[in-house]
Amino acid sequence: MENLQEHELIRSALPGAMDHGRGMVTFAIYVPGKQSVHLAGNFNHWDRQQDPMVDRGGGFWVTWKELPPGRYTYYFVIDENLVVCDPYSQEVEPLKEGEGLCSAVEVGGEEFIWRHDDWQRPALRDLMIYEINIGDFTPEGNFQGVFEKLDYLGDMGINAIEFMPVYECAPGDYWGYQPMFFLAPRRRFGGPADFKRLVDKAHDRGLAVILDIVLAHTAHQHPLNQLYSYDQSPWYGEPIGEKNIFGLPTFDYRKTATNGFARDIQFFWLKEFHVDGFRYDYLPAIGSEHSDLGMPYLIRTAREIRPEVFLLGECLPENPDLVRHFDLSGVWHGRFDRGIECLLGEEDITPYRWDDFEAAVEFLDSSKQDYRTADFMINYFENHDKDRMAELLRDKGFSTEILYRKLALGATILLTAPGEPMLYHGQEWGEATKMDLNPNPLHWEILDSEQGRLLYTHYKALCRLRRAHTALRSENFAFAAIYPEHKSVVIHRWYGEMDQLVMAVNFSSSAREFNVPFRRTGKWTDYFSREQLAVKDNPDLKLEPYSARIFILGAD
Repeated sequence: MENLQEHELIRSALPGAMDHGRGMVTFAIYVPGKQSVHLAGNFNHWDRQQDPMVDRGGGFWVTWKELPPGRYTYYFVIDENLVVCDPYSQEVEPLKEGEGLCSAVEVGGEEFIWRHDDWQRPALRDLMIYEINIGDFTPEGNFQGVFEKLDYLGDMGINAIEFMPVYECAPGDYWGYQPMFFLAPRRRFGGPADFKRLVDKAHDRGLAVILDIVLAHTAHQHPLNQLYSYDQSPWYGEPIGEKNIFGLPTFDYRKTATNGFARDIQFFWLKEFHVDGFRYDYLPAIGSEHSDLGMPYLIRTAREIRPEVFLLGECLPENPDLVRHFDLSGVWHGRFDRGIECLLGEEDITPYRWDDFEAAVEFLDSSKQDYRTADFMINYFENHDKDRMAELLRDKGFSTEILYRKLALGATILLTAPGEPMLYHGQEWGEATKMDLNPNPLHWEILDSEQGRLLYTHYKALCRLRRAHTALRSENFAFAAIYPEHKSVVIHRWYGEMDQLVMAVNFSSSAREFNVPFRRTGKWTDYFSREQLAVKDNPDLKLEPYSARIFILGAD
């Protein structure tokens, strides 16, 4: 009977440490071509010879232990001298003696109870995304800190959080784009249960959770990079896409082991933590080949795990030819960012020129962006990879008063443009720091200032407007008039006959009066001032410097 049990445990073992119940725990690692693998841990006094593992076939080494409930730490010993952590570690911690990390597994722990799996997930076109660096978002810098701000995000109108990497990364990598342990939530943020509680509460608050995930490369210290020379690795090699510009060990998606590892990572976060999607970092290095290598494989396998998953991508500079034929949900729309910076900064930002206004506003027209639909574009003008807009404008010499007028104007464009808007944390009150790879905590006190509170209120009103009007979440968009000499534009958004909006926008430093074409006669309401306008003919309207007026058909 014992032999049958052992056979079944070895047969059913998956990579990593797996608690099968009743104290039975399997440990497994894929290391083809190695002569021996041993398991050492606090359960055997770190004896590197006591627990030899067996090759189940093809280089998949397995053993099992019967352990009472508790927390156990371990590592693998390869060919008697190479010590490596488990590449599938779900938790890691420092070794008690000496330098480095060891893997950890909880045996007999309580299963987390998900209470809000029946929540109503928003449609892609309805997303209003908020990017968060957990370490900077709150003074606590952890999952609990975000947990306590979920009501704040929900009240503002946000319905999706995009977390920068939450897994363990290389020492000194504050942001998390050099992965060390893809399946282990970062210790300084909290444990797996803390993150599950955060995701569950986010769903209760109507917030989707999207993880920024790096599947192009790993840290140099990643366990997989310790096992073989680079040219002999079952995982690394020449990428299908571009050469890695960061000089990091790069996954080769022509290799079976790479594909299996990437599939397992996605499965883990979607099934174990119930996240709603991924933002794939650095797609050009992942690349694509034939119909099912690289990016197509990642997308297909993610959708096999959860068909409705949100799959966003970073492909900058933008390359619509690379991404539009695959089943991504959307990509970061870098041209929106550059266009907004041109118009708010009043300067040339390639490919846009301030003195060619008609061409500069073209980024707003989704039909000219070479993507299949408007909702494929994730629009933004702030993210973790760039200085804050407030800082950029201050560096250009704009006063604080004008700076905030411009930030409000940028918010108006962002929340009313075709595509899904994305904010970077603190943007809603005018956070003004430079990009920093080191800790860069938000200044929540700005929200208590008059200007910070007014900008936040403006964002909140725009989120409410976008949520209330399908027209703003639709494909329907037209320039009704462009006035290059005034640096002004009139935009129509509509959905059916009754859901219609007209936006008049003045990007110039002077008050402007110009003709505003309306789509139909009747009563229109200025969204911000609540002024009623009876439209018979297309009127001339005055706009203050750096301002926008939004008119809604009928009484809103």
